[in-house]
Amino acid sequence: MGRKHMRDEYDFSNGTRGRFYRPDEPKRYVITLDHRPNAGHFEIYTDELGAFHYRVKTEDGDTLVTSGPYQSRSDVLEAVEKLRETVIGAEAVEAS
Repeated sequence: MGRKHMRDEYDFSNGTRGRFYRPDEPKRYVITLDHRPNAGHFEIYTDELGAFHYRVKTEDGDTLVTSGPYQSRSDVLEAVEKLRETVIGAEAVEAS
């Protein structure tokens, strides 16, 4: 089966060039998870008292962040997911 070209699938013959370009609008950048580098990982562990924690580790094995204790594995996994969702695209701001 041959490759289809976009022009074969869609008819742009009546389109207006630059119709969706709006130079006065602020720029928006989209970060997709599919294209991020695989640079580190979350490590989930239990301490000597049985509480759950996570560590964020770099590709080289250095620890960047260590969490406080969580009562259950599901709690620590939920915290990891919230952190992953929040950090992507987060800005650095100074606290006053």
